[in-house]
Amino acid sequence: MKVKILFVMVILILGNIALAKKSEDSPKVFKKSQYNVFYDTPQKSLNLTTPAIISFDDTNNSIVVQVMINGKGPYRFLVDTGLGFSTMTTELERELNLPKVMEGGFYINNVVHQVKFYRVKELSIGEAKLNNYDFIVSPKLTVIDDVKKVRNISFDGILGFGAFKHYLLAIDYPQKKLSLESGTLTNDPSALKYKNDYNVPVLSIKFLDKDKKTLDALFMIDSGFNEEFFLPPNINAIDLKPLKTTEGKGLGTEGESTVGIVQIDGYALIGNEIINNPKLAYRTTKMKGASPIGLMGHAIISKFKITFDQKNALIKFEKIK
Repeated sequence: MKVKILFVMVILILGNIALAKKSEDSPKVFKKSQYNVFYDTPQKSLNLTTPAIISFDDTNNSIVVQVMINGKGPYRFLVDTGLGFSTMTTELERELNLPKVMEGGFYINNVVHQVKFYRVKELSIGEAKLNNYDFIVSPKLTVIDDVKKVRNISFDGILGFGAFKHYLLAIDYPQKKLSLESGTLTNDPSALKYKNDYNVPVLSIKFLDKDKKTLDALFMIDSGFNEEFFLPPNINAIDLKPLKTTEGKGLGTEGESTVGIVQIDGYALIGNEIINNPKLAYRTTKMKGASPIGLMGHAIISKFKITFDQKNALIKFEKIK
């Protein structure tokens, strides 16, 4: 049976985007690379003696928190672990009258889109504080409008993964709580090492079916993606025993493509955690320069409390009972 399903992948990822940025006071240049996600962090963050616990709005499977910027606000910001940088609307940048510190260009499908960087002196999330953090602002960068359209929610900007570089970031979906604390997962034996080559959290996940066939692939842990698993674009077929097969459409930066969706008669293995009968989506046609990274989204990660330790590239999954 074929069912038309729209997978709207509002992501700026691997293989399509790189960024060059430069300024007189900070002559950094990020060269175009095939599979990296642009990643930027605050210059420093307040050391916390106790965790900062922040409630979030989970409307339409989102994580939206209230923040203060340079003492003004509160403003609504979406938290997205699949985005390496942070961005805000042009309207908010003008309201805050932030200083411009850099200019650069995004490569999206080999087309350069000019962007500007505006510096936030202090951003507060509960008791946590991010200092001297640069936000990308550009009307050409449509990620905010795209997410608003898909999720049907209102917000003023997006906090990417790099925003939380100096903290342990824990997301507890059932409690609708996000926590930030100073610390590490290095002494936690249940923590998994993730691949840090791509500047966002990427794990190797194994799928096994009832016939003992296997599939191994890399997946970005992306809180901004709604579904279960979207296989890397370089995988265009699944040789695993299906329970159910459907078809849909995927929409990404390269345009619309046909998507197959297979619910396998088996399970996924994430460390020691087992996900029974997972649904795997995949593009049925090859992409030029296709990346080796897929997406693991909200439909999976909402089953866990997840803690990220960026300094040591560690992640911990705690199953919700």
